Amino acid sequence: MDTNTQANIDLETLTCPITLQVFRDPVIATDGHVYERAAIVKWIQEHGTSPLTREPLSVVDLQGDEYLKHLTAQRRSSTISFIVQDDSVILPVIYENESQSTTPSAATAITGSIAATIDAVAATCPIGQASAITTKYNQRINYNTQFSNCPSCANVTVEDNSEIYDVCSTQELNIAANGNGKISMKLSSACPKLINIIATKNAEVCNICVSDQLTVLSATGNSNISMTCNQISSCPKIVNILDGSDISVFYVCATQAINAKLRDIATLYYKGPLNHIEVTDGASIKQWS
Repeated sequence: MDTNTQANIDLETLTCPITLQVFRDPVIATDGHVYERAAIVKWIQEHGTSPLTREPLSVVDLQGDEYLKHLTAQRRSSTISFIVQDDSVILPVIYENESQSTTPSAATAITGSIAATIDAVAATCPIGQASAITTKYNQRINYNTQFSNCPSCANVTVEDNSEIYDVCSTQELNIAANGNGKISMKLSSACPKLINIIATKNAEVCNICVSDQLTVLSATGNSNISMTCNQISSCPKIVNILDGSDISVFYVCATQAINAKLRDIATLYYKGPLNHIEVTDGASIKQWS
C-alpha cells in the first residue's frame, strides 16, 4: 500500500461521518461504524436509526473506542510539522498577540495578527450595489446566464450538491459554499482584486483567480480551495487563511506573503513566501510542485 493511500485511510478512520471533524471521543455503534459520541447520541435521540445504514440504534449500546481515541490524540500532539520538498522543517508558532513579520511587503498589506487580517480587506464595492446569486438543492447554474457582463462586485452562495460555474467579477467576489456545493471561476475573464471565501461540509471552490488578495475566512469539513497558478507571476500579492481545519485542503500561491492558521489535519500546498503560519493538531504544509 503506497503512502498516499495509507494517509487517506488514516484521515477517513480519524473522522466522524456526521461532523466531518477529527474524533475527540469516538464510540462504536452496533452498525459497525465509529462516530463522535455527542454527534451520534444526538442523532439517535432524534432519529433512532444509523445515519449510514438506517438500522435501529440505541444510545446504551454505544461503546468507547479507546484505541482510536489514542490515535487521534497522537495526531493532535503532532503540532507544527512543515514538509518542504520531503525535508521536515520546524517553524515557530505565531500567536495572535505576537508582532507580525518584518517583511516589508507583508507589513504594508497586513495589519496585526492572523485573526485580524480580515480587517485589512478593502471594501471596494459600495454597499447595496453588489450582484448576488444563490442556489441550492442539486442545481447547476452558469453564472453568465444570470449576468451578461462580469459585475464589479458579486456575492455568490451555493449549497446542497449544487454548482455555479464561470463565476466572474472585476473588483470583489464574496463566496459562501456549503454541503457539497461547488463554485468555479471563469478562467478567460479578468481576475477580481479581492476574493473572500467561507466553505463548509465538503464544499469546493476551484479555478480561483485574484490579483491582489485572497482571504479564506473559514474552510472546514473536508472543503477544497484551489487557485490557478500556472506561474508565480499570475498569483495574488497576499493570501490569508484565517481558519483551515477538519481535513480541508488548500492549493494557493502568492507573490508577497502567505498567512495561514491550520488545524485538525488540514493541508496547505503553497507557492510563494510564507509569512504568518500557525499549524496544530496534525495539520501540515507542503510546497506545491
